[in-house]
Amino acid sequence: MTVGVTGNQIRAARALIGANQAAIATAAGVTRQTLVRLEESGGRPVISRDETVARVLAALGARGVVMVPHGVVLAS
Repeated sequence: MTVGVTGNQIRAARALIGANQAAIATAAGVTRQTLVRLEESGGRPVISRDETVARVLAALGARGVVMVPHGVVLAS
């Protein structure tokens, strides 16, 4: 179980880069439903396998997204 990143952060990260759930899920090698489930945690830390969360964060990171405490930023 990974703690720290919230569903809201994942959703905000996607919005920041203008990506839909299907695009990030494909890039992360997970199903769109998995991404939906992660985002449904809202302001609470996501509960999933560490590998799953790491893959989603890597897919976002490849597009320049950096997770920061309580938010996300786009690296320049």
